Amino acid sequence: MVFFATWCGPCMKELPRVETEIWQKYKSEDFLVVALGRDHSMEEIKKFNEMKGFSFLLAPDQKHEIYGKFFNQYIPRNVLISKEGKIIYQKQGYREEDAKNLKKLIEREIM
Repeated sequence: MVFFATWCGPCMKELPRVETEIWQKYKSEDFLVVALGRDHSMEEIKKFNEMKGFSFLLAPDQKHEIYGKFFNQYIPRNVLISKEGKIIYQKQGYREEDAKNLKKLIEREIM
């Protein structure tokens, strides 16, 4: 699960990499990416994705109803949930080395 906003610079760097390096690589496995647009309506999310063309699931979280169950502030946020429904990874911000660690963990979980 990725929490983002269209006005967030680091989010805009991260989402294309989520598409190419995570979603495209693991989508045929028992794996799902959901990106939740904090502060955005469904209409805004649709318009955003028309411009960007992501193939993973994007959904609105306009009132922070989901985000607020996990965090109080800061995006991007990444949460990896195991098949058993447990949070096994969460990270704030965007750094390339974090993406490498996340990919290793995904591979360990789906293999």
